[in-house]
Amino acid sequence: MKKNSYLLLFILFGCSVMSGQVAIGDPGPPHEGALLDLSKVTKVTHNREGGLLFPRVSLTNVNNFQLPGSGSTASGMVVYNMNKDVANGAGIGLYVWIWKSGSGKWIK
Repeated sequence: MKKNSYLLLFILFGCSVMSGQVAIGDPGPPHEGALLDLSKVTKVTHNREGGLLFPRVSLTNVNNFQLPGSGSTASGMVVYNMNKDVANGAGIGLYVWIWKSGSGKWIK
């Protein structure tokens, strides 16, 4: 019984101090304003380097979501469009899916 009480206390107090922030690539804590803090620290110079590689897709029309799932729940999704001839778009580059008032669009 005593063992179960300690486990219950650990779960209750342990869960109350957990944070949703995550740091990847750095042994230190994440930036307090970030949900996800990505970095790569070199051992020699301790400089941060590297980058974030977004999913590469070939959008055909910026007015269509064209990815698995629903566009109505994907507002804020970022992709790198590889299609220079995307209809109603601005060619190759980063696009963000914006959903407002019942319709969506990829914005560069």
